[in-house]
Amino acid sequence: MADGMSRRRVVVGGLTLAGAAALLGRTALAGAADPPAAVSALVEADELPWPEARAIVAATALPTFPSVTFNVLSYGAVGNGSTDNTAAFRRAVDACNAAGGGTVVVPSGTYVTGAIYLKSNVNLRLDGATLRFSGTASNFPTVLTRYEGIECMNRSPMIYARGERNIALTGTGTLDAADTSSWNKGSDRTWLESLVAAGVPPEVRIVPGSGHELRSSFIEPYNCDTVLIQGISVRNSMFWQLHPTLCKNVTVDRVSTDPSTAHSNTDGCDPECCDHIVIKNSDLGAHDDNIAIKSGRDADGRRVNVPCQNIVVFGCRMNGNWGAITCGSELTGGIRNVYAYNCTLVGVTKFALYVKSNTLRGGFAENINLDSFSGVLDRSVAFVTSTYNSQTGSFVPWFGPLAITNSSCTHAGRKAFDVSGLSNSHIRGFVVRDGNFSDVIDTSNVLNFVDDLSFTNVWINGARIPDVNPMLANRYEAERATISQGAVETAHAGYSGTGFVNYANLTGSYVQWTVNAAAAGTATLALRYGNGTTTDRPMDISVNGTVVASGVSFPSTGVWTNWTVKRITAALNAGTNTVRATATTVNGGPNVDFLEIASATSPPPAVRYQAEDATISQGTVATNHLGYTGTGFVDYTNVTGSYVEFTVTAAAAGPATLTFRHANGTTANRPMDITVDGALVADELAFNPTGNWDTWADATITTPLTAGANTVRATATTANGGPNLDYLEVRQ
Repeated sequence: MADGMSRRRVVVGGLTLAGAAALLGRTALAGAADPPAAVSALVEADELPWPEARAIVAATALPTFPSVTFNVLSYGAVGNGSTDNTAAFRRAVDACNAAGGGTVVVPSGTYVTGAIYLKSNVNLRLDGATLRFSGTASNFPTVLTRYEGIECMNRSPMIYARGERNIALTGTGTLDAADTSSWNKGSDRTWLESLVAAGVPPEVRIVPGSGHELRSSFIEPYNCDTVLIQGISVRNSMFWQLHPTLCKNVTVDRVSTDPSTAHSNTDGCDPECCDHIVIKNSDLGAHDDNIAIKSGRDADGRRVNVPCQNIVVFGCRMNGNWGAITCGSELTGGIRNVYAYNCTLVGVTKFALYVKSNTLRGGFAENINLDSFSGVLDRSVAFVTSTYNSQTGSFVPWFGPLAITNSSCTHAGRKAFDVSGLSNSHIRGFVVRDGNFSDVIDTSNVLNFVDDLSFTNVWINGARIPDVNPMLANRYEAERATISQGAVETAHAGYSGTGFVNYANLTGSYVQWTVNAAAAGTATLALRYGNGTTTDRPMDISVNGTVVASGVSFPSTGVWTNWTVKRITAALNAGTNTVRATATTVNGGPNVDFLEIASATSPPPAVRYQAEDATISQGTVATNHLGYTGTGFVDYTNVTGSYVEFTVTAAAAGPATLTFRHANGTTANRPMDITVDGALVADELAFNPTGNWDTWADATITTPLTAGANTVRATATTANGGPNLDYLEVRQ
């Protein structure tokens, strides 16, 4: 009963298959081309300030479908607001899947239904329809799911898939779960935790019929690959709204979630134990966290042991009452590589960044980055706690590096920064750069057990706080450049250096910098500006006399004390270049603070080689001390000559940095010889005491590697053997 039999495959988002790889950040589905009403303008992936984030977006696969459609009306669905359409939706999805895939179309109307199970190669598209999920509990079968990071068998989420591939939920309709309140209730996690403690496997942790109740999430692809959720609105959720779990390649695009306070714990989007997640241009309402990144809870999280990683968020409106970007508290499996850009905070959002765990939960959150966040904060810009809910155990969490750049707020109800590690697990880097935070009620900050702290050009309530270990880029202050028809001023807080340039209100006024490039090639030009008017102040950007970007928009920043960054890419010559920003209207340009130049390519990341996967002579793989990565560490036998040997690959011949992560709980140095391809490169490198066996440190050397495979051996030189060795990282 398919409505069309063309077998041409289409990329959801209106792209041809050939063009998809280059434009993954710009998908646009027919009928869903506009952002949610509360999101003022679409942000594109090529605006992301981190090359690593752009690479994640480009690598996140989008689903493709044959162009055949299956109208649910042809399978018995009736959109009259009363007929039970559970079976009709199932028939339509089954037919689409059996035919090799396509799009199940739900035309305008109100469709009462139970759970909808998506199968591989099926796109469920709402064309102005409302799906009203019913109060009939039996229409929601028992499936494998999670409740607050713990696996169990519970009633199905409203939209569910498990082990499927190439699926989508798209269109312009609304999904409403208000009627499920009769059965979708309960929060008896203590009972569920007792089953975990008793060793009951997930498939036997059956909630329905147990006498206990736990709420089901709204939309939950489980262990799926290549998922798109686009254009739809979610309303009246009883629990977490979007909850991809154990998935790869998930895109959430132009989705609206519910900010209603009628129910608790209605997080907007909670990716859990996922890899390659893109959340963009969405209006994320919630009565809890807007985005909460998770990776399992306590003992069950350690059993599953899958991190949540490679997550990019941009262009979103955050309208919840806890964290805009939250890591945890269910982060036992770890969280890494999070990049969030250009998001607006409204309502009573408490924190822009909220990182939380404790020694019962353990886990880690590393390489978490926020840039260009702005709005109102009920409490703090960042709250990082390792003692969440005062729960304790023997699993020490660790956090960092964490970074907040180019961000601002117009109100913070408490301190700007409340960041605390533990005495035995310090925060491993906390960076704030180019921030302007106004109406902060408490101007003191809490920064306990924080290593590698850096504040650069940070303003609180109109006063610049002292720089701490400032981070210096290739920055060129506007007040030191050549200025034509403009003046250096200091009237508006938040600038860096000694002032900013106020352009004269004339066409042709400009600022021109002389900049240096180490080598010819493409670079990113970042102009930091403020525009307190209500109109755009466009400028032409020229390099060495040639316009490389015409009429670049410099829209309003709301007030003159709000600063943001406009980025473009351009080719630079090796050596000296001139960069000019010229006003193109009689209003002149915006206020300009500085120009920063960065290579369009970043240094390659370090490659990590786990010690437990290496060749071990006179040592064992152990797990009896906290804080290791991977599946364990190597405990050297207490003899001279015990060693761990890694085989590492170098892309090219040349110097490389070798970093050995280790722990030494004794009071004596445990030196080791480091050899590369049999040649000694570090004689008795010190591996000094780290205080206890749960505290890890780095020992670093630089040495040449040959192109291709190299052997790196770390050999104990005393009868005490070597330290405990976690991994070797190699960076060229």
